[in-house]
Amino acid sequence: MDNLIFTSESVILYERKRIHTLKYEEIICIKTDRPYLVITTAESQQMYIQISLSKVGELLPDYFCLCNQSTIINLTYAYLYEEHNGHFFICLSMMLEPFEVSRRCKKNVKNKMLCIKKNRDL
Repeated sequence: MDNLIFTSESVILYERKRIHTLKYEEIICIKTDRPYLVITTAESQQMYIQISLSKVGELLPDYFCLCNQSTIINLTYAYLYEEHNGHFFICLSMMLEPFEVSRRCKKNVKNKMLCIKKNRDL
């Protein structure tokens, strides 16, 4: 985690001789690809970092949500939450495939998604 700094508006990644600043709004999702996490951005960039998913989840703003044991999603990109054959899925704009939502996470995902929608409508 020495190469990461979380601020109130962004995450700063130090990578070799580069410094990347990613605003939280630019991050669509963060997925595990052991031993790394892969950050996918709205510009389809992928950045690899070494830190646990649970630690990142603690440091991100409230509009990020764990949807299964290997994925954190940015709910501001969510446009569809549906059940299909007993499984729950969430679709994010700019992502081709929906993410499966685990049973353990479904209530939290749904509640946060509804809260974000209410705040947008105000």
